[in-house]
Amino acid sequence: MYIEDGRGGEYAYQPDFSATTSIWNRRADDSGTDHQDPVLGETNFAYVIIKNRGTEPATDVTVQGFHADANADLVYPTSWEPMATASLTAPTVARTAPPRWSSARSRGCRGTPGRNAC
Repeated sequence: MYIEDGRGGEYAYQPDFSATTSIWNRRADDSGTDHQDPVLGETNFAYVIIKNRGTEPATDVTVQGFHADANADLVYPTSWEPMATASLTAPTVARTAPPRWSSARSRGCRGTPGRNAC
């Protein structure tokens, strides 16, 4: 299981994952696919596309969500905090309800316009 970040499911170190198109934020649970910068103090919705390199369907997949201040150095784990809904379990690799999250610290997203690491 992996989230596409430019490595094609491989394990090489990836210092900048902000250009991923497999993670995005929405301000509503509307299944939209365009990234929206989060609104401070409001509920936001993180969407993630999970891919499977295996030959069999994956079951019991858990996605854990974290967010960081856009001005932080993005050093793991010190710069990152769990989202309000920190993990979700999906019975198969498919779209599940997006995690809700909000933060008073985050000043926005950092990365490539249209797709950002939040």
